[in-house]
Amino acid sequence: MLPIPKIAIQDANILIDLVKTGLFDHCLALQYEFTTTEIILAEWYEVQVTLIQPHINSGKFTVISISAGELIEIQVLSQEDNRLSEQDWSAVFYAL
Repeated sequence: MLPIPKIAIQDANILIDLVKTGLFDHCLALQYEFTTTEIILAEWYEVQVTLIQPHINSGKFTVISISAGELIEIQVLSQEDNRLSEQDWSAVFYAL
């Protein structure tokens, strides 16, 4: 059996849209491991996090914790190329 590919949702707006439209549950049924970073999730309102918390608790949706050293690396990337936000760079950092 092939390993399940991982997909990082880099933009909080994409997550919010998937939840608002009722598509988030359907996405989680696909053969992908959905994940995001804690600094992307920090952009959400508490009520929005509450909507996906059951999926986080079940392990269907994971949140990557960022170490202090990794955060510094992400901040450096963001400073070197400010076309992406620090949050977007966090997704790129873990996708590489």
